[in-house]
Amino acid sequence: MSHEIPPSLLAPGLPNVVSVELTNTCNLECPMCPRSLSGVNVGEPKSLLPESAWNHLLEIAPSIGQINLNGLSENFLHPGFLDLVEQLGKLGVAASFSTNGTMVTPKAAARIAELPSIDTINISIDSADPEEYRRIRGGDLNRVRQGLVNLVSATRGSVRITASAVVMKLGRRGLPMLPAFLSEIGIRNLVLQAVVDPENTSSDQELPEDAAAVVAEIKREGVRLGVEVLAVPYLEERMGGAPIAVPVPAGDAPLTKMCTSPWEHIAIDYQGRMFPCCNSPSWQNIVGVENAVMGDISKSSFQEVWAGPTFRKFREGLLSGELPALCRICPVVPEGAHPFSEVRAELVLGACRSTRAGVRLVVRNVGRLPWTAESPVLVAPGRPRDRASGLATPQWRSWNRVAAMKEARVEVGEAATFDLPLPRWQTGRREVFQLLVEGLCWLPNTEFEVVPVGRWVLAWPLLRRKYRVDPAPASLAVPSRIAETS
Repeated sequence: MSHEIPPSLLAPGLPNVVSVELTNTCNLECPMCPRSLSGVNVGEPKSLLPESAWNHLLEIAPSIGQINLNGLSENFLHPGFLDLVEQLGKLGVAASFSTNGTMVTPKAAARIAELPSIDTINISIDSADPEEYRRIRGGDLNRVRQGLVNLVSATRGSVRITASAVVMKLGRRGLPMLPAFLSEIGIRNLVLQAVVDPENTSSDQELPEDAAAVVAEIKREGVRLGVEVLAVPYLEERMGGAPIAVPVPAGDAPLTKMCTSPWEHIAIDYQGRMFPCCNSPSWQNIVGVENAVMGDISKSSFQEVWAGPTFRKFREGLLSGELPALCRICPVVPEGAHPFSEVRAELVLGACRSTRAGVRLVVRNVGRLPWTAESPVLVAPGRPRDRASGLATPQWRSWNRVAAMKEARVEVGEAATFDLPLPRWQTGRREVFQLLVEGLCWLPNTEFEVVPVGRWVLAWPLLRRKYRVDPAPASLAVPSRIAETS
């Protein structure tokens, strides 16, 4: 079989998540923020995302399914922020956003509680010590606390609220106090990060000498107080853990190039410029704008940029090993073979067939490595991923994993079979599913949609090239239909 990069990997199906920056301003001055480290947006007049860029995003948002409203700014400084969130909700699109919490008034919190499309709200906070917080962010921790109280009180568990903190010397004293601070308010999730910047980190923003002990203490406090604490892999590696790597699905060489953002999660800045990952907007000044910007959706459609020549060339560099300049300075992604160059799948003609129990899926192994039970290929809910599906049955492997292939081993060129148990009583409920290699990656261009209708379950692959969005009956759980056009 040919191992050339297939065109479908260079211009793949739509990303699973898009992060959008609505404005270029913030009311705090955090020294570890990319705005400060790389000088992004500094000194520029206040600007808002162009209406043309937002409209182009809305055209494609129902096919994407999830929009994150974040960037190098504070969302609440956009005068129509929550109106934009409401627009996404009317299209059936899940929305998540980040905020520093200083502007979450009781009125804003009440409005948030009325918007059922909001999936997750992340609060950025790096110390629970008031003086240390002021030194880091130039803000008032009591104001942040009141904003979080307003938010938790108004939403009453209807929205997932998380907190994120950057582990660094500047916050050494107040970091272990965060679980107690969050627990008292009613926030049960904390993510720990490290500064990710290739050149400009000062000594104050470096990890504390005893970073591993600090993180261990935070985790112990989290267990004691019922706050789940997660340290991202890059932080664990910086603290001296094992380097970021991934398991090998029955191959000899390790697969370590784990950056899948240019296929799955891209960023759009306040000007409408599309970037291949969330770090690249802050790094463009270092490697040159032409190496980081894939296109401008204020001037072109989303699809024209997403499948355009600049983005195709960027993805080709990642897959071939001829890394783009942007990726050569990235500290998060180590060298090595990219998973998509080794593990690929293709839905065969007539791949989705209705059965008495649900759907049978047939998928061909078109990669370079065999599929085995040790690195299982699974079917899981997508858009958004890793969620509890409304179509789950007791026959599923778990609440967010549907089924594994029936065969014990599938060689390159052979086909695997998946039997998906699905209920018929959920008539009209549309859901998207996708294949993944557990612990490695989601497989591009393997999405398919199912719709239980009476005694049948209809299913079809989502081979996304051109798109239209057709309104579906208001009674459906997902109020949009994605249909391929010629």
